[in-house]
This record gives sequence, structure tokens and C-alpha cells, in this order.
Amino acid sequence: MEAKHLKLDYEKAIITKKQLLSSELKLLNIIKKIREYKLVRMNEFAIKNKLKTELKFLETKLNLILSSLPKTKSKKNPIIQKSKEEVTLKKNSRKGNIEQQLEEIKEKLKKFA
Repeated sequence: MEAKHLKLDYEKAIITKKQLLSSELKLLNIIKKIREYKLVRMNEFAIKNKLKTELKFLETKLNLILSSLPKTKSKKNPIIQKSKEEVTLKKNSRKGNIEQQLEEIKEKLKKFA
């Protein structure tokens, strides 16, 4: 294989060398950021696993506490039933309000036609 040489001016050679070194510096910075990112992701994964195990532990403790509490005869809580009824009433009133507004708008459109 033959060696080929390029003839460059001194200034162009300096500029090219600066650009090459600058590119190398940027690549090294990118590699550094990628390694930092990998470390952060590994830490995040470890924290998530720890959180998951703690939640499972708390869930078992909560189930243990709930099982030790006395059972009630009524399965449904009256307070919860009342709040559910209030929510459904509010939803129905909103639907009725929208329907009224639609009817009013239709009447106004009929007046203009």
C-alpha cells in the first residue's frame, strides 16, 4: 500500500489540527456524560427496587393490621355510600345543565333561521 500525502498550507494544517482536537474533546465529553447517565440510571433502578420492597413490606403489614381488626356486619360503609350518591347527583345535575344550555342554543339558532 502506498502512502499518500496531502499538501496543506501551514495555516490550514493548524486549523485542521485544532478542529480535530476540538472534535476529540467533544467526543470525550459525550463519553463522560454517557457514563454519568449510566450511573444515575443504576442508582435510580436501585432506589426503585428498594421502594418496591418497602411498599410490599408495608402492604403485608397493613393486611396484617386489617385482618386483626374486628369485622363489621355491614360490608358497605354508609359514609362512603352517601358520598357516592352525592357524586352521582352532581354528575347528573351537570349533565342536565349542559342539556339545558344545548336546548337554549338550539332555540336561539331557530330564531335566526
